[in-house]
Amino acid sequence: GATTLDVEGCAVEDTKASADAAYGFGVYGSDGATLNLRTSTVTGSTTFGALLLGAGGIILQNQIKKNGNGGIWIEDAKGEVRVEGNDVAGNTQVGITVLSSRAIILQNQARDTTLGKVAGDGIFAGATPGSAIAADVRIENNQVTGNARVGILADTGAGGIILQNSASQNGVNSEKQFGAGIWLQGAGVDMTV
Repeated sequence: GATTLDVEGCAVEDTKASADAAYGFGVYGSDGATLNLRTSTVTGSTTFGALLLGAGGIILQNQIKKNGNGGIWIEDAKGEVRVEGNDVAGNTQVGITVLSSRAIILQNQARDTTLGKVAGDGIFAGATPGSAIAADVRIENNQVTGNARVGILADTGAGGIILQNSASQNGVNSEKQFGAGIWLQGAGVDMTV
């Protein structure tokens, strides 16, 4: 059967990528596994703090900070993933990303995301590039503040609901790039705001 990993009360710090820039993830679930990450701290990873790629699970009440390519990245998930009560702060590119997956993003702080090569957003939802599978997300009661570009961005292939979030002081960057609190863009976006 599929592997289940429960990570609770752990500190995962400064995970480095190999010389060819592979891996460097703080906590990684893939290939049908279930990752339950609770009350842990994940900081300073070269790439993602927590990555679910073709995996399922719960990401609950963690500190996920200052990771190189993003805080939490969920792509092609197995089942619905719940991301709740996390402090996702100071990551580069995106705080929380949901691609071609079902997810509930509830009562998180997605803040102070810094500008990377392509983004600087608090929460991002959309389809994996080249995929016909949409993201189905419920983004509810999150505090999204101080992100370099956009607070909440729903892109091509995003569906679901954005409800009772606070998006403030986003678009904070020295590159003079655009900023927005909540932004819907692209074909096939079907979000209720």
